[in-house]
Order: sequence, then structure tokens, then C-alpha cells
Amino acid sequence: NLFESRGDRVDQIILSGGGSKLPKLKEYFSVLGKPVELANPWSQVIVGPNLKPIVEPLGLNLAVAIGLAMRHPQ
Repeated sequence: NLFESRGDRVDQIILSGGGSKLPKLKEYFSVLGKPVELANPWSQVIVGPNLKPIVEPLGLNLAVAIGLAMRHPQ
């Protein structure tokens, strides 16, 4: 692939955003021979136990909004 041809190494593929939930998308990318995972936008966010079951399923749809909210002002 392009990255590896330039000397960079790809260890895994992480799918993010609402489109990553398309059926069989993980399997499609697995033909590249790398582990494929869905991103977890909530991994660096503390969510109260009452809200967790509500917001966790929405994570991939909100990945960009979560990332923007976590940015530090310059």
C-alpha cells in the first residue's frame, strides 16, 4: 500500500464515523491482512453511569463532535 511503500508501517485499521457501521465493512477491510477495529470515541471521555447506556451506542455517529470537543484551544 501507499504508506508502507514509503517506509511507514500500518499495524491496524481503525474505522470511525457513522459510515463505519455499514454491514460487512470490517470484513471488507480485513482482506488487507491487518486487524480491523471500530473506533471508540468515548475512550478518553468520562461519562456518568446513568448516561453511559444512552450515549455509548451513539459514539461512532458523534466521533467528529467528540473530537472537536476534546481539542485544546491554541
